[in-house]
Amino acid sequence: MPHIERVSENLVLLVGDLALSALEEDLVSQWSASLDHQPRAVRVLSAFGRVIQRAAHNRQAALILIDVPSSLDSLTRAALLAAEHIVIPLAPDFYSIQILRGLGHTLHRWRKEWTAGVTAIPSLGCPYPTAPCHPSATSSRCTPCASTTR
Repeated sequence: MPHIERVSENLVLLVGDLALSALEEDLVSQWSASLDHQPRAVRVLSAFGRVIQRAAHNRQAALILIDVPSSLDSLTRAALLAAEHIVIPLAPDFYSIQILRGLGHTLHRWRKEWTAGVTAIPSLGCPYPTAPCHPSATSSRCTPCASTTR
């Protein structure tokens, strides 16, 4: 079980570990294998989600925040597959909107491929995420509300 650090009475942090980067190569190969409906691949890719679920259950958490790097590597993919909702902080500019569009398409494709792969396997013997992913974007700058009094 990973290390869990209590931040406050109602907030705990599931601490990341640089050793997770050693899984990168295995996660890449297991993604292709999961698309071929191989049960071991699905178990490997869903391990991150099971760790998160276990930590949430042990700490009675209703909400889990996962901070991932701004790359689309296989470790990030495994974390995003475990998520039901994704919040993406953005700068309010044209470039960020273009990146968000591409990211939205990628997330949708990943979830579609993942769901097709895991639902084709009759019994995996472990839970795996299948819920649809709901990305949301948030701007790093506040914009004044149109209804503000002057």
